This record gives sequence, structure tokens and C-alpha cells, in this order.
Amino acid sequence: MDNKTSLEKSHSKWSNFKLTCLCILITLSISSLWVLISFKDYFRFVSFVIVGFSSIAILVLSIILLSKFKR
Repeated sequence: MDNKTSLEKSHSKWSNFKLTCLCILITLSISSLWVLISFKDYFRFVSFVIVGFSSIAILVLSIILLSKFKR
């Protein structure tokens, strides 16, 4: 019988994989939201700048989060 503590279970590879997939899904959702907002503004230059900076910020945040899950 496998007697793992809750800490060992939470640090399993499967748990890390699920958490990573969740972060990727959230990142894609937020990115698609910004793309929809930019299409609503009829391709104005300012909206592309906002989407660009937001995408970079989301990318940096997701890289930081993904690096935290690496053990």
C-alpha cells in the first residue's frame, strides 16, 4: 500500500501537469479576451498597442508561474 502524505501527493508529476495545463488555459483565455476586445475597436492602433503590451505581460506572468511549478 502506498502511504503518501498530502504534501507528497500535491508535489506529484501529475499534479504539476494539471496545474501547468490550468495556467496555460487561463493564459489562452485572457489572450483571446484581449483579441476580442481589439476586434471590437475596429483595429485601431491604440487597441493593438494595448493588446501587445497585455500579451507580453501575460506571457511574462505565465513564464513566472510555470517556473514556480518546476521542482
